[in-house]
Amino acid sequence: MFRVECKTSLQSDRAKMIASLSRAAGRRKHGLTLVEGPQALREALEYSPQAIRDVYVQVDADGQPLAPLLPLAELALEKCRWVHPVSAQFAQGLAPSAQGIFATLSLSGLPGVGAQPTPADLDQSLTLLLPHTQDPGNLGTLIRIADACGFEQVICLKGSADPASPKVIRASAGSVFHLKVFSGGQWEETVQTIRQAQSTLVAADAYQALELKTFVDQELPRLSAVTWMMGNEAQGLTPEQLAASDMCVKIPMWGKAESLNVATAAAICLHATAQQWHERG
Repeated sequence: MFRVECKTSLQSDRAKMIASLSRAAGRRKHGLTLVEGPQALREALEYSPQAIRDVYVQVDADGQPLAPLLPLAELALEKCRWVHPVSAQFAQGLAPSAQGIFATLSLSGLPGVGAQPTPADLDQSLTLLLPHTQDPGNLGTLIRIADACGFEQVICLKGSADPASPKVIRASAGSVFHLKVFSGGQWEETVQTIRQAQSTLVAADAYQALELKTFVDQELPRLSAVTWMMGNEAQGLTPEQLAASDMCVKIPMWGKAESLNVATAAAICLHATAQQWHERG
């Protein structure tokens, strides 16, 4: 099935290079990242096959892919030039969360990463802005939510987690391959781009008077483009960020909880916005 011999040594130059991709410096040096697990790799094979460098598949004692991995291994062999069998030790040592299958991928396969959006990117569209989302798991989940709601792009400002991180890619379940995820920009220039695109900047804030339903029913129908802004996991949005917003919207709550976590709040706000947006055509 495979054209190359089984990889086993964790001391090889190849293994050391793969291990370095867990760090931002390693990703910059090699221009690569790591895609871990069946779901994320399946999306990479579907949407960015040209960017995949090497695929690694755990095999059994007979040199055959583990049974659950066989269909994906066959797909990888169709799409990619280099598909390598690897031992359990090699797979577990380099990608313990990958369920036996992972790949190296050129950073060019992640649309928008390391680039800045233009007004044309945000025009007539739905955007999620994350000024300071630091947790890779949260960032991946937020990208997945934006993707599920049909948002065209996510903007991660400088200070947020790296969307090219293997943890972010895994948490997004491959959604990083479906939409543009811009990263590394500064607050002032990003707000200027949003203004130039005539996109309405909407901040999610637990203490504002405008409720989500009122925004969706009364304000959203007249808007041509919307950028939702979600705050930091611990501190929320800064006074400067709130002041720059065109609207501040809250999610009503009837229990005793003070607030929702950022992923839950984003899911509620983005889904309510998307439902009205897509229904109007």
